Amino acid sequence: MKNLILPFLMLFGIQAYAQLKFESDNSLHIYRTTPPVGSAGNIQIHSSQDLRFGDGPDGNYNIEYWDGGLNFFKEYPDPDFGDYKLFIRDNGNVGIGKKPGYKLDVNGDIATYGTIRITSDIRKKTSVQPLRNTIGQVRQLNAISFQPIINDTIWYKDSAENKKFTLSKQAKIQQESKRFGFSAQEIQKIFPELVSTDPAGYLNVDYIGLIPVIVEALKEQQTQIEEQKELINYLIKQLKNNSTEKEIIFSIEKAEDSADEIPLLMQNSPNPFNTQTEIDFYIPENIQNANLYVYDMMGVQKMSINIKERNKNYITIQASALKAGTYFYTLICDGKPVDTKQMILTK
Repeated sequence: MKNLILPFLMLFGIQAYAQLKFESDNSLHIYRTTPPVGSAGNIQIHSSQDLRFGDGPDGNYNIEYWDGGLNFFKEYPDPDFGDYKLFIRDNGNVGIGKKPGYKLDVNGDIATYGTIRITSDIRKKTSVQPLRNTIGQVRQLNAISFQPIINDTIWYKDSAENKKFTLSKQAKIQQESKRFGFSAQEIQKIFPELVSTDPAGYLNVDYIGLIPVIVEALKEQQTQIEEQKELINYLIKQLKNNSTEKEIIFSIEKAEDSADEIPLLMQNSPNPFNTQTEIDFYIPENIQNANLYVYDMMGVQKMSINIKERNKNYITIQASALKAGTYFYTLICDGKPVDTKQMILTK
């Protein structure tokens, strides 16, 4: 292509209403003396012609409309030759180093000295639901280290032929670029909502979308840790109160069952007691009605306590409410007996 294509195009496109002049600032100026009616006065380049910028014989940077968009490219044999240095598709997608399949598509690393902000206002969300039971799914994920495979196809224009050619780089592994991440194929099986397919058929992962999933998993794990701490404290208290080995093993088994939402009744402490005693229990959220009944040795009901609390909690029995003696207490949940234990009151 001739170096003078831009001046020629501009000269032929200028009407009698305009003047083309080089000024003392070494810039080319276009002056309009009489505004033409019904024309915006645009500079238009038709066919496959391009604009060229720079000091080289064919320009250092070129701009053309090609392949469905506006293409910023460097012509062969420039050392950095290649198309798609910047590419704006007709649909508005912008690509850097490639034809874009997304609104912004970059072939390479992205760096910022600021931050990346993503709109997350609840007012712009619908069908909002809390995440639940993510810890099991997160445990299925396997983090990996890897080295990316580079297999670029560079498109370029030959200056003599004015045609498009391709130059393929041999696939190679970047030994100096070890990275960490996940397999998109694995994530697709567990969280398909976080995986998409690009126009070339490769899978992409929404890594930011993994953050709330992992946060919920950590919260669930912390809840389990706290429940285990409570169980350990309870077992220590049982040991201090000289509970039998059988009672401790039974408590452990029931506590393990409680992870499957099964009610649990603990031995009162202290036992025997002469002022007050505490009865620990675990009642799942799905239980509608829970009551604790206290009976004497003759089977006569002495107390009836409706339990409003759920999860791990306790109630206190005051010695003043009963006479000295031996009693049995039973936990009933939704009409079904959970467990019965014995307590002794001394005065």
